[in-house]
Amino acid sequence: MMAEWDTLCPGCFGDKGNQDVCPRCGYDESERRTPLVLPYRVVLNGQFVVGKVLGKPGGFGITYLGWDINLATLVAIKEYLPRDYAGRDADHASVMAHSREDANLFRFGLEQFLNEARTLARFDHPNVVRVRSFFEQHGTAYLVMDYLQGVNLAEYLASHGGRLTEAQAAEIMLPILDGLQDVHSKGFLHRDIKPQNIYVTASGRPILLDFGAARQAMGERSRSLSVVLTPGFSPYEQYHRRGEQGPWTDIYAFAATYYYLLAGCAPPDAPERVAADELSPLSALVPGISPDLNAAIMQSLVLDAGARPQDVFMFRDMLRGKAVPPPPAVPAAPARVAVPVSAPAAPPPLPSVSVPPVSAPLPGAAGAPVYAPPSASSPLPYPLPTPPPYTPPPVTKKSPVGAWIVVMLLIAVAAAAGLFFFGGSDAAKKKSEPAAAPPVRTAPAKQQQPAEKPPQPQPTTPPKATVTDKPATAPTTPAEAGKPPTEVAPPPSETPTPPRQQPAVRTQPPAEKPATPTPPKRDKGSLW
Repeated sequence: MMAEWDTLCPGCFGDKGNQDVCPRCGYDESERRTPLVLPYRVVLNGQFVVGKVLGKPGGFGITYLGWDINLATLVAIKEYLPRDYAGRDADHASVMAHSREDANLFRFGLEQFLNEARTLARFDHPNVVRVRSFFEQHGTAYLVMDYLQGVNLAEYLASHGGRLTEAQAAEIMLPILDGLQDVHSKGFLHRDIKPQNIYVTASGRPILLDFGAARQAMGERSRSLSVVLTPGFSPYEQYHRRGEQGPWTDIYAFAATYYYLLAGCAPPDAPERVAADELSPLSALVPGISPDLNAAIMQSLVLDAGARPQDVFMFRDMLRGKAVPPPPAVPAAPARVAVPVSAPAAPPPLPSVSVPPVSAPLPGAAGAPVYAPPSASSPLPYPLPTPPPYTPPPVTKKSPVGAWIVVMLLIAVAAAAGLFFFGGSDAAKKKSEPAAAPPVRTAPAKQQQPAEKPPQPQPTTPPKATVTDKPATAPTTPAEAGKPPTEVAPPPSETPTPPRQQPAVRTQPPAEKPATPTPPKRDKGSLW
């Protein structure tokens, strides 16, 4: 039975006869290959013939071109082979662990690989790779997928001058975003989005492939995350075994890939950005880029997972200029187990903006749902359009100076009223004193008696404000007690303002006054 496959070219599975170089595709079968890969034309599961290696053997597995005997079509066959823990046996087909300790890790990773295959088999999206079959053989496991003729995104970018226009990048990344939404809706994460894991077919259709959930689980178990991390595309939380991962993790890698297509270079590695973030905004690298696209990508690349768009829905709305990303000051919830994540607390008049409920990935279950997906019958996880960022209205504060003035006025009025009612005897002793103050004041503020002055002309009407000889003296009449305290002059430190009618000039200095002044006769214009 094997003889009928001997003449098939492992590069295209066309009949090449006995020639080493295929006349159809030019593949040279005589080229030396690493002993780590399977021999040509090995039949797996009685149905799939192994051909050339697609791409380069990775640290977690090898992908081959294959031929489906039953369907007579090309397929891609992915073999689970973590080189750090296992290798090929002497028969060049079987896989064996390097040691007993490595055997435990190898078996754990094998289980995650099969769980991932079961999950991928549930997807039926034009932008997500389709799994045809999966099985165990040769001491390892295999996953059979549709074969896609084309190139990966890194090769595609190189063939287009190393940078794409905004329109060209959107033709690739927006369909990938559709596929990612379907992946997340089933409670699954990709965990390894990067240019090498996006394939562009000959017709231009982008395909998301090579999920990294199994590699991530194995890396966490082995305390070696090098099997899944890709510098520049892996978010900061993937560098820590206890980092909380969710849709926001894939959003970071998706945005980093988008950034790579537009800028022609990958963002700096996440750990390097912790000490000094040298990530250049796209607006500085791509003149004329859409502000909404620039904002969506740059916000998705922040190190704080809680400050990124939390799902595909929010990222889409940011592209439309409708969504508001969560502020970095609000930390992510400590446990993301089916708990809705809300926007920062706002005053009662404004509603909060919620995002879909998410939860932490289950340890060691790469194929199990890693967060609670939104129900298909439920409405969108938050209202559209999302309200703009809340800006607290200006709070009108009463001036503290005005408040103190009011308090002092009330105290002054109360003091004036008290002095009037309880200080009548002192007022009686002073009722013969003149109403107007002398033009020159030499006595200190605490002086009890004013210096004697000559009689002043009789005014036709009493002045509205009487300047007394000492501060805080009660008004001379009850009517004046109700006036605002501002009419009571404070203790002057300099020559006060003279009254309306200029009094007579002093004929003798104040020093010549008698020791005990005799009250003058009451003037006709006096208030008393």
